[in-house]
Amino acid sequence: VRARAVGRLNDRALLAKVLREDPSPAVRREAVARVGDAAPLQEALRDPDDAVRARAVLEIPDDPARFEELVLKDPSPLVRKHAAGRLLDPALLDRVIRTDPSASVRAAALGRLTDPKTLEGCLADGRDWRLRRAFSIVIPAHAPIAFNRFSSRSSKWRSRRVAAANTPTTRPEAA
Repeated sequence: VRARAVGRLNDRALLAKVLREDPSPAVRREAVARVGDAAPLQEALRDPDDAVRARAVLEIPDDPARFEELVLKDPSPLVRKHAAGRLLDPALLDRVIRTDPSASVRAAALGRLTDPKTLEGCLADGRDWRLRRAFSIVIPAHAPIAFNRFSSRSSKWRSRRVAAANTPTTRPEAA
């Protein structure tokens, strides 16, 4: 009930106070969605509840250094996943894909990559079927040739099935 009431508030000072002081994570999460000011959102990134921190990651303005810190150091996979979804640096995304223990974080980082060579490098180093499956969905638009090599090399039947379903029917024209 309190969370719905917070959802109707427009007073930013009151929302910031709720964000700092309310004992309920659901109420604080709703306050994060409504507060709109940078300072309370930065405070929310230190909240003990991971769902509140994850919501704050989605609400704060672009801050690459903060996203890098969160994706590398936050203990919550949910927070790291949302931070990875806001990253732009290909080298950092590649690092996250290769080293993060959570498959959902690695998949979020993979979804942000656009460079075909980096994508292919991630494929060669892919260590679980979920990442290879996500890769087989992402890569056709970026690098069909590498994608075709992947679909014929993959030893996992799920990855091969998805790769076959997503294989482009026409080859890209030479540039």
